Amino acid sequence: MSITPQTTITAFELYMDDTSELSTDEELLLYKRVFNTIWLDRPWEFAKKVGTGTTDGTTYIALPSDFASIFNSNNYTDETSHWSDRRQYSFQSNVCYVDIVNLRLYFTVAPASGLAVEFDYIYIPTIASVATTIPVPLAFENALNKAIFHGMCVDSFIIQQSDKAKSYQSENQSKMNNAMKDLAFGNAQLIQM
Repeated sequence: MSITPQTTITAFELYMDDTSELSTDEELLLYKRVFNTIWLDRPWEFAKKVGTGTTDGTTYIALPSDFASIFNSNNYTDETSHWSDRRQYSFQSNVCYVDIVNLRLYFTVAPASGLAVEFDYIYIPTIASVATTIPVPLAFENALNKAIFHGMCVDSFIIQQSDKAKSYQSENQSKMNNAMKDLAFGNAQLIQM
């Protein structure tokens, strides 16, 4: 129940055959770029984590280093409360907002020390090498690998300006789009459960 960049990069190299002129480091950078584009495309259920913290009497708690965004479940939160709305809630208790630049969850009124805080968030995995293991539910592994693989093929043309890669660019884009639809369908199924 995980994927690694190496598996996808190996398939990319086989598919590109002798047209790929990218170094190993360049292939990993390409993988990361396409991976992050797909991972942040929407709030995937498989990209959710629980964040926790404990108040210390200040107006904020630190967010996790892999934080991308708060996951809004629509069950308990008002979707209209965002960073730009924070001033209208000044001095109201039980209200907070995200300072993404400083990775902090700010409270408009400093809560008492020692209170437990829990929230759902979307995380971004740190991909340090081709051997990095990224946890993904089995039902999503194939579609995610396909989307990344074909996205790498599409971007390969842009990087290399290869005629052969260019001739397959629209085909790879179509296959990537289909894999993204598969991911979206699986994600919708999880939400409906």
